[in-house]
Amino acid sequence: MAEIENASSPVVTAIQQQTTEADGLVAVARQAGGNPAKSVEFGGVTVRSDRIAVAAGAQFATQLSDLWQLAANASAGATLLDVADSGLSQIETKLARMDTWRRRRL
Repeated sequence: MAEIENASSPVVTAIQQQTTEADGLVAVARQAGGNPAKSVEFGGVTVRSDRIAVAAGAQFATQLSDLWQLAANASAGATLLDVADSGLSQIETKLARMDTWRRRRL
């Protein structure tokens, strides 16, 4: 039977870690947003924001949303592969039983 390696679990974990870090950056961009420009301290770094930074933050938030969807899709794909592997295993078991039964009859 073909072995299906569940390699997407580390991928999903890595995506989730990146999106968690990105969530913090989006929060800083939203806090610093607006006009006139504002300064916000983040991890010992002062971030100065203006309208361009707010627009970049909005684009970053969209990309973050896409990453969350990617993580969900990867997880769903891993589940689908698990179901397919289980189905193939059941088919293999039934074929082995049929072969054993056929050999007994000969």
